Amino acid sequence: MAFMWHDIVEFAEKHIYYPDASTKLRLTKIQKEALTALAAHKTVVVCVPKRQGKTLISAVAALYALHNIPNSVTIILSTSREHAASVTFRRTKELLRYMKQTLKTPQQVKEFNSKLKISQTQITYRHRENESIIETVPCVVDAVAGKIYDLLIIDELALISDEEVVTVAMSQSEKPNSRILITSTASSEEHILYRLYREAQQGGSNIHFIYRSGWEFYASDECNPAITREFVETQRRRMIEPLFRRYFLNEFGSYDSDEVFGNIEVANIQPNPAEAFPNHEFYETYIGVDRALPFSKHGDLSAAVTLHKIMLPDNTFVYLVGDAVVFKTGEFHEIWHYIMQVSEQHPLACVAFEVYQCYDLYSEAQNFGIPTELIHVNPNLKHAAFNKIHNLLATRKLIIPATFTELIQQLSRLRYKSGRYEAPAGYHDDLAYALAWAVEVATRRVSTPFYLEPYDLL
Repeated sequence: MAFMWHDIVEFAEKHIYYPDASTKLRLTKIQKEALTALAAHKTVVVCVPKRQGKTLISAVAALYALHNIPNSVTIILSTSREHAASVTFRRTKELLRYMKQTLKTPQQVKEFNSKLKISQTQITYRHRENESIIETVPCVVDAVAGKIYDLLIIDELALISDEEVVTVAMSQSEKPNSRILITSTASSEEHILYRLYREAQQGGSNIHFIYRSGWEFYASDECNPAITREFVETQRRRMIEPLFRRYFLNEFGSYDSDEVFGNIEVANIQPNPAEAFPNHEFYETYIGVDRALPFSKHGDLSAAVTLHKIMLPDNTFVYLVGDAVVFKTGEFHEIWHYIMQVSEQHPLACVAFEVYQCYDLYSEAQNFGIPTELIHVNPNLKHAAFNKIHNLLATRKLIIPATFTELIQQLSRLRYKSGRYEAPAGYHDDLAYALAWAVEVATRRVSTPFYLEPYDLL
């Protein structure tokens, strides 16, 4: 019964409310097109820039299947291999909570609660003889293999690097009226998302592919009215070029960039942090460590950056690079001695170790009671960390004293090529990565600083 999806827009705008529980949902043109297309097409792909309500499209589709397709199974594929964690699943639970808030009487609330059972990874809806479920699963083959569904939702497909998981999941649409809904921003041209785009362009497949890109989109009546050109211009200033082209211009491609940071404006301040901020105490101090592989064929170095987090009178923070060091040998005792020195002088909140070659240091720091994190490097984390640096520099909240010339030069030279952030041939990027890991944890963590007292050395 393909027609079962035909009234999904009416369902959304009649039964789903905004958080204040007084205003009914009103869908944008793209959201209506995407949801309506589910009635006629096996696969619907929505590839539009950020902030255009892609997650809402997925959540509405999941809720519709839960309420209107008897004994239906909706699978939401997470972008994470480790966790069944999905933005779409969280949004779906939020919408259910908003629907509950609109109920008028205790009896209606009781009836609503009796039908629904919500856990961390599953929503079950019981109505008479029917039981429909929404389940979110991690992005591994074993988690999706054998799952037959009425609706498969893949949110932010471009962030999923394991193509096998996607193809296995999509191949299991055995039910006659099953549907696949994919939402994402653009990807590289090597990704499965781009191949789906090319297949839809060539025709002959049952794929409805919605694609919008470029500055012209923001001037059209299809754009989310809450996202103005001024907002996008602000994001452009705060984002590194590869990410802006991908997320806001929604370009398919390599996103190669000869300049990640361009000409960095560095405050010409005293290299002594106490002189730079005489009236402010260091709130927390962080260390980022990038340790080279032994006998690296690329000639990588071992490096560390110390970053001070300073609270200003308005309760906002600035981040000051207090040190940037390249180790002569990169041996355990040399790096450990450096960490101990910083611990004696500053409230050490966390040491972030890039996972490669740092397990011995990580283990020793944990045994010593020093807060630590192992940075498990992947492309998305690199994007996020370097974009944080860019944003902090653009808003003048990251201060790099002019004396740290090697760090400044490494940031200025950093390139994005074929999916990698790296220095040109003959140069290094180790300090840039050490800063990235320090910034990553400093902007995210709320820690209890570790102080090394003299007796700790005994």
